[in-house]
Amino acid sequence: MPYESASHSADVVQICDDAGVAHDNVKKHHATVLRAMAGPGRDMSRKTLCDVTGMPVRTVDSYMSGRSEPMLSNVKALARALGPTYLNAIFEPDGFTGIHPIDADEHKPPHEVLSMICELAALLSKILEDHHIDHQEAAELCKELPKAISSLANLNAQVSGS
Repeated sequence: MPYESASHSADVVQICDDAGVAHDNVKKHHATVLRAMAGPGRDMSRKTLCDVTGMPVRTVDSYMSGRSEPMLSNVKALARALGPTYLNAIFEPDGFTGIHPIDADEHKPPHEVLSMICELAALLSKILEDHHIDHQEAAELCKELPKAISSLANLNAQVSGS
C-alpha cells in the first residue's frame, strides 16, 4: 500500500502543521511512513527490509514503532531499499516532493528521448484499452512517467542552452 499524502492521511495530518512536521513528531511521522511501506501486508516485509538495508531487526522495529529516528546513513539505506516514494513521503509535509533516482545517462540524444516518449505512449494506449487503470498499471506508469518527464526536461535544457 503506497504512503498516503498529508492531505489524505489522518496520521500525518495530526502530526503536521503549516510548517511541516514539528520536530517533536519526526519519529512518529517516520514510523507512519515506514509502516505504510514495509511490514505485514505490504510489498516488503520487515525481515526483507532488514536484509536489504543491513540493519538489525531491533533497529528497524525501533524506527517503525516511533521509539527512535534514523541517522542519515540509515535514511540513505532505507531510501535505497524503499525507493524515492519513501523520501517523498518523508519530506512531503515540509513541501518537498518529486524526488527520483538520478538517471546515469541524463543527457540522452533527442532520438532516444523521442523513442522513450513513443514507448510510453504505446504503454499508455495499451493500459487504457479497457478504459481503466488498475493498481498494477498505475504502478508501472508511476515508474515510467518520471523517467520520461526527466528526459524531456533535460532535453529542453539542452535545446534552450540552460
